[in-house]
This record gives sequence, structure tokens and C-alpha cells, in this order.
Amino acid sequence: MNNKGFGIPHVLAFAVFVFVVVYVFYSFTLSIGNAFSNSGVKNYKNVYRKYLNSSALVVPNNQVSNSESQDGMSYVDMELKIADATKTFMSRKHLSINKDENYYVSLPKLQSEELVPALTDPVYKAVNCKGYGKVVNAEDSTIYKGYVMCGNSYKTIGFDEKYAE
Repeated sequence: MNNKGFGIPHVLAFAVFVFVVVYVFYSFTLSIGNAFSNSGVKNYKNVYRKYLNSSALVVPNNQVSNSESQDGMSYVDMELKIADATKTFMSRKHLSINKDENYYVSLPKLQSEELVPALTDPVYKAVNCKGYGKVVNAEDSTIYKGYVMCGNSYKTIGFDEKYAE
């Protein structure tokens, strides 16, 4: 026998090696492809995860809260209502911002435009809420977020008092 050549075990080992390399490359290509396909506007929550947290909302096109009256409105409904009003305010005023910039619209300004009613704490009706909308122009989409602070009972994560005036 010739011990210097390749035998069946060597060929089979090479075939298994090639199969593993092709499988790993194919899996890697699929995961990269999925990452890029998820970066579109349709899947905005994954793309802009750094802007989101448990109380920050993104308002995609034509999505508003179902509660039109303040009765029964939750804190999250208030945040969504402010975010949607901020979007309407920006389009009415024909305002746009540059990429990677932020724009803030206070609750009193939104109320003066009659986009949002006066907001009171859903739990403690005597407490008035402060708030503002934030517009973030990031990548290929504009993000509208609403921030609310109702006395000591609730405050949106990331709320900054200076933008609420």
C-alpha cells in the first residue's frame, strides 16, 4: 500500500470540513441579511432601540391612541398623545430638522395649538401633568416621543424638566 496518498478517510474528512465551512458561511450571510433587512422603517423598534425604553414611544405614520377623551387615559396614552401631537405640530409648521438632531415641543405650546388638552394625573385628578414632545431625526426615519411628568406619581424615563416649560 502507498501511505503517501489520500485515502477515503481523508476525502471524507475534507468533505465534512467543506460542508461545515459552507454551512457556517451560509448561516452568517443569513444573519447579516436579516440584520440589514430589519433596519428599515417597518421594524423601527429594533433599529432605534437606543432611543427606546419602557416608557418611550415611537409613533409610526398614521398611528394614534384610541382614547380621544381624557377619561380613562393612562400615562402611556398621554405619552402617545403628546408624541402624535408633536408629529402634527411639525407637519403643520412645516418644520424639519437635520440628521442626528433633536427638537423639543413643550406641552403648553401643543395646547396653544389645540393639539392636546390639559392633562391631569389619571390617579390623582387634582394634579396637572407637565410634558413635551421630542423629535429625533435618526438614519432614515423621524422618531416622535412623548414625555410626561405627573406630580410624584409618574415620570417618563428620560424626562427633562427644562423642555417642559
